[in-house]
Amino acid sequence: MKKMFRVLGGAVAFALPSLALAQNNVGTQLNTTDAFDLLGTISNIFGVVIPILVTLAVIYIIVGVIKYATASDDETQATARKSILHGIIALFVIVSIWGLVAVLSSTFDIAQNGNNLGVCQEVFVPDNVPPDYGSFQLPPGC
Repeated sequence: MKKMFRVLGGAVAFALPSLALAQNNVGTQLNTTDAFDLLGTISNIFGVVIPILVTLAVIYIIVGVIKYATASDDETQATARKSILHGIIALFVIVSIWGLVAVLSSTFDIAQNGNNLGVCQEVFVPDNVPPDYGSFQLPPGC
């Protein structure tokens, strides 16, 4: 268990700088990243990962039920009951997170592809004239 927490902690520490989105190349960046894009990306990730996790949790519950049904002694049945309970709790947590992401996406009107379709935002239009190298303008149709 300690080894899993060390690996997980190392992975989180490795991925933490990517959350800062600190790199900004002034004059060469054509699009900007805002909170809506970040939430849309998180929504996309959860949209792929959550069904896989739900499938794994259901399989874990089914395996626990099979172990419980085929158990010959009380100790094996108790272990199988614990695994069924852990699977049900995991399934509840996964579906709760999925629901929370769906509520946030609909509340802030964030599309599943990471684009904010509900609001017209200014975009950076480059030109090769110093010192500004471009300006922010509304896209056509806004």
